[in-house]
Amino acid sequence: MTKDNLPFGFRLIYQLENHSETINCIEFSPNAKLLASASFDGFILLWDVMTGNLLQRLPITATYPRVIQFSPDSARLAVGCTDKTIQIWNVAGQLEHVLKNHTRNVNTLAWSPTGTTLASGADDGMIILWDTQHWQVRHTLSGHAQSVNSVAFSPTGDLLASGGDDKFIHLWQPETGVRQRRLKGHLGMVLSIAFSPQQPVLVSASSDKTIQLWDIQNGRPLRILEGHTDVVYKLAFSHDGQVLASKSDDNTVRLWRGDATAPLAVLEETTEAQLWLGGLAFHPSQSLLATLGNRDRIIRLWQLDIAQLLANQPQPHRVTKRLSHWLKKLWQPPISSPIPSDSVSFAEVPQLTPIVHYTTAKIALVGDSGVGKTGLGWRLAQGHFQEQASTHGQQFWIIQELSGTRTDGTECEAVLWDLAGQPDYRLVHALFLDDVDLALILFDPTHPQHPFKGVEYWLKQLHHKNKTGQTILVAARSDRGTPTLTTEELEQFCQRQEITHGYVITSALAGEGLTTLTERIQQALHWDEMTATITTLTFRRIKELVLQLKEARTNYEVILTPTALRTQLINTDPAWQFSDAELMTALQHLSHHGYVSILRCSSGEAVILLVPDLLANLAASLVLEARRNDKGLGALEEARVLRGDYNLPELVSLRPPDRLVLLDAALVLFLEHTICFRETIDDQIFLVFPGLINQKRPLTVQEPVLEDRSYTITGAIENIYSALVVLLGYTNTFTRIQQWQNQVQYEVAQGQLCGIRKVEEHEGQLELILYYSQQTSLATQALFKNLLERFLRGREVAVTYYAPVICTICGYRQERSEVTKRLNTNKTFMFCGECGGKINLSQLEPELLLNDAQREILEREQSSAHGRTRFAKALVWVKSYLRDRLPQQPSPRCFISYAWGVSEHERWVKKLAIDILDAGIEVILDDWDNSSLGSSVSRFISHIETANFIVVVGTPLFKEKYLNKVSATGSVVAAEVDLITQRLIRTEEEKSTVLPLLLAGDDKISLPPLLRGRAYGDFREENFYFARLFELILTLYRIDFRDPAVRDLRDELRTEAQRHRY
Repeated sequence: MTKDNLPFGFRLIYQLENHSETINCIEFSPNAKLLASASFDGFILLWDVMTGNLLQRLPITATYPRVIQFSPDSARLAVGCTDKTIQIWNVAGQLEHVLKNHTRNVNTLAWSPTGTTLASGADDGMIILWDTQHWQVRHTLSGHAQSVNSVAFSPTGDLLASGGDDKFIHLWQPETGVRQRRLKGHLGMVLSIAFSPQQPVLVSASSDKTIQLWDIQNGRPLRILEGHTDVVYKLAFSHDGQVLASKSDDNTVRLWRGDATAPLAVLEETTEAQLWLGGLAFHPSQSLLATLGNRDRIIRLWQLDIAQLLANQPQPHRVTKRLSHWLKKLWQPPISSPIPSDSVSFAEVPQLTPIVHYTTAKIALVGDSGVGKTGLGWRLAQGHFQEQASTHGQQFWIIQELSGTRTDGTECEAVLWDLAGQPDYRLVHALFLDDVDLALILFDPTHPQHPFKGVEYWLKQLHHKNKTGQTILVAARSDRGTPTLTTEELEQFCQRQEITHGYVITSALAGEGLTTLTERIQQALHWDEMTATITTLTFRRIKELVLQLKEARTNYEVILTPTALRTQLINTDPAWQFSDAELMTALQHLSHHGYVSILRCSSGEAVILLVPDLLANLAASLVLEARRNDKGLGALEEARVLRGDYNLPELVSLRPPDRLVLLDAALVLFLEHTICFRETIDDQIFLVFPGLINQKRPLTVQEPVLEDRSYTITGAIENIYSALVVLLGYTNTFTRIQQWQNQVQYEVAQGQLCGIRKVEEHEGQLELILYYSQQTSLATQALFKNLLERFLRGREVAVTYYAPVICTICGYRQERSEVTKRLNTNKTFMFCGECGGKINLSQLEPELLLNDAQREILEREQSSAHGRTRFAKALVWVKSYLRDRLPQQPSPRCFISYAWGVSEHERWVKKLAIDILDAGIEVILDDWDNSSLGSSVSRFISHIETANFIVVVGTPLFKEKYLNKVSATGSVVAAEVDLITQRLIRTEEEKSTVLPLLLAGDDKISLPPLLRGRAYGDFREENFYFARLFELILTLYRIDFRDPAVRDLRDELRTEAQRHRY
């Protein structure tokens, strides 16, 4: 082994081995004396930094340590645990305090620089600021819609940053607990954040495989770092801020310049895949970096030559697999003995790596249908006029005239997006109208009644989507007639609507106003302020060649496999070497910009869609088909979509396999964004779009209800109502029982109803009203409201809520419209519409506060909703697999055997049965097939003999009924098990059709003896429900868990459940 095999600028000081399980966190004490490591073996170890000697072993009993943080004075260690607690230890090994206020796993901790405040973030979406003198809660910060993964104080302590699963970063004022701003830029979960010790910047790492640098003074993203090929989950700055380190699931630790302008080095360290733990730390005063190696089982301490790293900007140089073997061979002294400093020396200076800086401006061309968007876009891009049909979906062009190079060498690229204007397509546009730098809002100036038709809608949609707020009002098709608006009226409208760059009158046909419009666009594109992306030359070359392929393609060639694309890339340069991971990561970055889409085949393989607007157009066509549902259900038959039975123009010229890939992708798009839900109606599975339902509520269905809060929502509202309907129905508590046009109703228990009515009073503004039946408990009302508000948090909307106002004199409930009118004009009182008495509006309903038990239910229900969303998406691929691989296989029949008597278990079994039924499997359940008067129990039980599978739900009551210990007249369960036992004494194939599930207790007290030795589905932990359900459905369809078509889907569901377990 030569020293050239080490990354440039690295020298190994020593390595530490003492944990028996995966290490999930390492931290230096601020006084530089101690290094702490936490592990899933249940111990925290304290090491002497100078010698590597083990000093203390802290036992974390009955739970696992997930995160550790030293106090600024190095006297204490805060430990975040999987039992929802935070333990405070002193470095002498004594437990001083246990803090209990979170309702789920604690993921992240941070001490303020003064040590007076400890911040904690958890899977419950909450951040708690603790007073460290009395260990009391100082503030509870609720802003994230999902898990909080990272919190960090600024060096001065006047700012707290947090990042979470909802893809957002929040900046808070710790003293007041007030949120200062919300940062949006990542396309995946934010897993780690860190403040620079020297500059007013924040860095963030994400599951989207990028690192972003933010200006904390204005919230503007400064740079994006591309280079990792998998999830990036840990960041750390050197003590002087000159170097930034990042750790990724791609088994590398990368070093970057502290200002995020260039990569410095790459160290290969194998990690425990998909646990996303924090094994990375810089020494507080020296150029020492601690990392984890050998799948996160050992700690390595490295000396870095910072000066040489910065001076040479070396090519990232991987540590080969031989390094681990060499280190083991080299390692002979005890753990406590450091490796001699000359044992491993600095590597020779390698060649510099070419890097590319680029930025992309997204210009959106929006407006109602028929105003000439496509014609104008074509003229700007191609330089001449061509008659265009009305856009069906979206398309884009790269405008060379607007592109160029910044003074710092950053390449600038302007992309013009044309979105269809028809109202029916808005449901889909809301999924793609993200991160707009400039919006060109077109209107028809010759319209006699409503020349500004649609403009206000698009302005409100763009309010939360437009990064810079830059807008231009464009009067198009001026050659078609005489404008009905004066110059003064146009100027006043622009001023009133805060349109930043005024209006331009244009004609794509005559060429009028195009020079002015181009100049106005150039003025609006502030290239020097746009976020620069630093990427590798490999990524850049792949991008350029993919764009060339897009231009050269035929209508028939829209989908490529990665293998075919690799071949075409290599043909351009046979000496070009790049990994499959680099190729796929480059394509994912291209998909983030909308140049391509990465889709999935039913085989599980990835394919590249060269025309991503084709997917948007197909989705829009499917929405139109759903709207045409002859019963007004706003629904599609899932099987017909999967088979391609609907007449969809986007599919006509495509190859049959490509059609199916696109149809699968469209279904996943709808389910992933909770625009629709599955529902089995008369043995057919439908995809129901709540926003498209046209059925009116029957006049006979008018139960007396109590109207509660109303919500006014502005911004990107298009799919808000649909998402709320779907997500609330995905919870375990609220069962969706009715949906009509603009209204949905849920049942909690007999007679307890909760509902939402939608009122759209203006374009771009949505109003929702909550209501309940008179029997609905206050606790249920509070849960319903809190869940709805939690689901709204992760959306790009502004929400104002209005509580009901009741006169204290006469008891009259004031008209909602009058209340909102007074509040919106900042009035603090109103007069009763019945008695005229004065009502104080400044003392309305307080914020909804839940106790710990209610908060835990809230978190559980939110987790269930998101878990069901992931499961619904995965189920599409199972159905496409069956369509392509097993088209003739009949649907299996499944008998469910369980014990009545525990209402909670009965509800669970019914939910399981519905989930199996929605997967396309026939279910035999007594509540459905044997519930009518006079039904034959013996005939029902005989279905056991003809069913393809028998699912046995094990509970202690099931075992008791099997033993006939519950009723003197005997038990139906005992009779069922007698027939089930006959299968268990036959062939192995027949035995495999009996599937035991464990819902409560253990196998000894919940299952009959013959089922005890068999592998069972463990459904005792609620957060594993969808992972286990997916495995059950694969088993019922006889699909091998190891099949590449489903293996990653199963792993994803299991990993997500596991991540929130530990």
